[in-house]
Amino acid sequence: SGTVGLKPGLNNAAVDHFRIEVHGKSTHVSTPHLGTDALYIASQIVVAVQGLVTRMTSPTEPVIIGIGCLNAGTTYNAVAAFAEMEGTTRTISQESRDRVRAQVSETAQSIAALYGGTAEIEWTDFAAALVNDPQVCREAAEVVDELLGEGHVVTDRELSLSGDNFAEFELYKPGAYAYLGTGNPDLPHTMITNHNGGFDVDENALVTGAGLYVGYTVARLG
Repeated sequence: SGTVGLKPGLNNAAVDHFRIEVHGKSTHVSTPHLGTDALYIASQIVVAVQGLVTRMTSPTEPVIIGIGCLNAGTTYNAVAAFAEMEGTTRTISQESRDRVRAQVSETAQSIAALYGGTAEIEWTDFAAALVNDPQVCREAAEVVDELLGEGHVVTDRELSLSGDNFAEFELYKPGAYAYLGTGNPDLPHTMITNHNGGFDVDENALVTGAGLYVGYTVARLG
């Protein structure tokens, strides 16, 4: 708490969401050859798309393909007729974004066809890669220096494969996405990462954030 991250250049990954629906044919588990197991197909897709990262992407290029939920079947003793999964991809360039999307779609459809089923893939663009403008970062850093004194700006944050749709604004106008430090050792829950039920923030950081907005606006208006 009391620091502001202002890193020029690439900060965050592009984020896409996908939903894959697998269609098969139900039958009793004692006669699997009479059906098409959507659950088995879906399981193979989950395993195979991980191979796209480890075997079809440069090890020096950050790429994530994550599947967070998989639902299939209606009872323990029947071959599932339908399966659905949802996941996300994280990439750092438009070229990589397009390539990974095509690979995931092709992999799902090919595996489904191999086992006699079909797969439908729906993609949603969540955010482009977030790239901060160096000049705007410098201007914002000057405001932080005025608010908090020198030494509170962090310019070397590690690349994060999280994302934010503020990146969409930066496709059209130069901008800077600033990170507010919110962890305070005296307030233990503020040291817990987000997406956790115990997460909290040092609310003093809210004052810093509001001050940065106002200070930058006044500076721009002269």
